[in-house]
Amino acid sequence: MLVLLQQLGDLSDAGRWLPVGSVALALAANVALTRTLEARRRYRAIAVATSSAIVLILLVGVTSLDSKGVLAVVTALLLASIVTSIVVWLRTVDSPSTVE
Repeated sequence: MLVLLQQLGDLSDAGRWLPVGSVALALAANVALTRTLEARRRYRAIAVATSSAIVLILLVGVTSLDSKGVLAVVTALLLASIVTSIVVWLRTVDSPSTVE
């Protein structure tokens, strides 16, 4: 994605939707997988954070940001989702309990 955005420079509306849509779709798949886990309640924070990131990433698609702006916003939102996942996982590992 980085190489694509660097080569495109200024993005048209259609060009902006390619990286934004693909990242949003990948995150949506992550949320769908989270819902299949046995301990769904425990991972609700991950689903909420990732769903919020999906909405915000899709909103980037309607802005007039250039390729660097799109990359910066999408990367920040992906990192927020990843950090939330790691924090929830660490809390789960530190305090094992029965499956809810």
